[in-house]
Amino acid sequence: MLQTVSMQTPSSTIRALFDAVKRRDWAAAAALTDPQGLDVWHRDERAALANVLAPLTPEDSKGADASAVTDILLQNASAELRTPTNAVVKTIGQLASLPARDYLVRLWETLDRDYG
Repeated sequence: MLQTVSMQTPSSTIRALFDAVKRRDWAAAAALTDPQGLDVWHRDERAALANVLAPLTPEDSKGADASAVTDILLQNASAELRTPTNAVVKTIGQLASLPARDYLVRLWETLDRDYG
């Protein structure tokens, strides 16, 4: 899911990632991701979240039916998160509506806060 930023070698991209992680600069780390890989991951994460809320068919659980995933997330949009990712993201709807890169940043922030 890492992308080589223009004019950087793969090893310098990895170094930039490690530097960002060391600084706990999750936005900088997320900026190094490959947009296409990030979109696939984000689709799968949304499908996994929907599957927790309401079991999906095996095809849907891999994010194949985006409308089924979206329907489940919309039906549960007002459900509050047990552990909000931050002061802004407090519900399933807010989390599900985040763009892929922001979703990844919130995930890393939450993991850092809980397991840091």
